[in-house]
Amino acid sequence: MHQSLSVVSNAKMIEVLKSELIGEAADVLRAGLSPSGRADLKDALAGTVLLSYMLARRCGIAFSEIDADIM
Repeated sequence: MHQSLSVVSNAKMIEVLKSELIGEAADVLRAGLSPSGRADLKDALAGTVLLSYMLARRCGIAFSEIDADIM
């Protein structure tokens, strides 16, 4: 029973992270409209990267795999 709760909890967290990632992507788009666009863009891009790494970890993908694909 405990393992099934863990699976459900992980699945919920994955959905939360995906939603947050969509929000950050929207922030990236909005940053172009902002008078302080550069600072807003840097913040949104940093958030996107962070959420991507968090989502990867929850999905069982090692940070090193992501780094290798980026390179």
